[in-house]
Amino acid sequence: MVRIRILQSPFDSLTQTAVLKFEAAAGDFTINTVTDKLIEFDKKGNVGNYQLKTEDIDSAKVVSLKLEEGHFRWHHNGNTVNLKLNVVPVWDFDFDIGAANINFDLSPYKTRDVKIGCGASDIKLTIGDKYPSTNIKVDAGASSIHIKIPSKSACQINTDSFLTSKEFQDMV
Repeated sequence: MVRIRILQSPFDSLTQTAVLKFEAAAGDFTINTVTDKLIEFDKKGNVGNYQLKTEDIDSAKVVSLKLEEGHFRWHHNGNTVNLKLNVVPVWDFDFDIGAANINFDLSPYKTRDVKIGCGASDIKLTIGDKYPSTNIKVDAGASSIHIKIPSKSACQINTDSFLTSKEFQDMV
């Protein structure tokens, strides 16, 4: 049986900076749509229930989204998660995901920091030019990683990898 679960957090017009901390197991994860809420989350599948918690830390709204403790099911019918975010705040992202198919289009958002930790995954990450400088750190196992950066953006790549092929298209 496939269950659909929807979570959301309202947007406060005073929120200028937001942090999304997202912890998940295996599945398909997408960010590609905007919302007038701070965040909207919908999930299809029976992998378990997610918990959404928001708190104010310093001047940022911190959103923690993770599987509830003890609710992960090894025999599941999928875990398809779609996240929608508000375009107003400057976003920092901290993703801790297992084996996954990740498709994050962050081009509509003011993105300051992106950290992705994952197992064997297929990662597609698109960064926009809405913020002057975006830092990206990916720590992945045996993965396919594709990062799109706007051609007019400055870019510096530092890699530390083992038994990995690298191809940087359109980089001079």
